[in-house]
Amino acid sequence: MHEFRCFFCTGNADRIAYYSKDYPSGKSTIENPHLICPECYKNSSVRDQIHQHRGGIEGISNFSFGFISSLPKKKIGYIISSKFHETNHLANKFWRKQIFRIHYTHQPKREIADVPNVSRPVL
Repeated sequence: MHEFRCFFCTGNADRIAYYSKDYPSGKSTIENPHLICPECYKNSSVRDQIHQHRGGIEGISNFSFGFISSLPKKKIGYIISSKFHETNHLANKFWRKQIFRIHYTHQPKREIADVPNVSRPVL
């Protein structure tokens, strides 16, 4: 699970941080997404690099890898769609691939039930 590296320090990323702005129409934006580690997410200078500072209702948000892995595929399609957002920088081939890779690699391990050893007659 260490294949996702932070864009700022090359540490192990655990979330996608992005700039978001809400509009009166009810739509919002997902802009300037970055894979980011917990240390860089807490760092204010790194957060300022992501933040656009355009005024209004805006801020830095994130999708943690645990949140992405718990979503159904249909909800992931909503997140990476440009139809429901004013601007969505996740709506491209690179980010679609990354988000689905995060979704599948962070799924909990399934337990395989033991098959009883039953002798079957040979026909």
